[in-house]
Amino acid sequence: YVFDKIIGYGGFSTVRKGYRISDGQKVAVKIIKKSADDDDQIRTEREINIWKSLEHPNIVKVQNVLETDYATYIVADYCANGHLLDFVHSKTKLSEPEAKKIFVPLVRAIAYLHNQAKVCHKDIKLENVLLDECNTVKLCDFGLAMAQQPSMKSDSEVAGGSLAYASPEQIRSGTALGCPKTDIWSLGIVLYALVSGQLPFTDSYAGRLQEKIVSGQLEPLPNSLNLSPEFHSLLNGCLSMNPLERFSADQILSSSW
Repeated sequence: YVFDKIIGYGGFSTVRKGYRISDGQKVAVKIIKKSADDDDQIRTEREINIWKSLEHPNIVKVQNVLETDYATYIVADYCANGHLLDFVHSKTKLSEPEAKKIFVPLVRAIAYLHNQAKVCHKDIKLENVLLDECNTVKLCDFGLAMAQQPSMKSDSEVAGGSLAYASPEQIRSGTALGCPKTDIWSLGIVLYALVSGQLPFTDSYAGRLQEKIVSGQLEPLPNSLNLSPEFHSLLNGCLSMNPLERFSADQILSSSW
């Protein structure tokens, strides 16, 4: 493989565009620096094991994993049209039919994770949803993904991910709750952003942002968007403050929207 420009950054990793020397195929390579910390190494191994096991048309596929003394290299499919955050910014906001073309395949990927793979993604956000050259939706970045647990009580299990997409129970932490419901909350944040061009919970100060999320102080969607009752019902089901009342991925897919 030959590496090209950097196309993404993470806490302990970078993502570079590259190509395979044998046939010139474009690839994306996630480069994770090796650490002396055993916990970091366990997280990397968990990410690789989960990601390699996944097979779904709306999930970025791992092609190869390479190791050196310095780093681990995860070679994956290259998505030429970038991530959803750039797409939303370029369009400002999407109509309901446009949003549906993106949101439904994303939910199908999550339904596969929850029902077949028994995995929670834990970091669903616009930046982790990619579009390939055909604008097919592809979920990526399994750095925080975990096998599902009956309940998640410790801070280490519940914490993680991006604050603006975090569910109230993630922020409160310690709540005995199966992780799939936190993924659904994050899907609701993505859905809101698709039709409005902005996130429902925003604040420059993390403490205030946490307070807004825990108390459900989201920015109301403007009436000028003329969103359907079916859309509002679905969004409310995703962003229910009570995780026990929050939709599942299957309920989203079978909703009237």
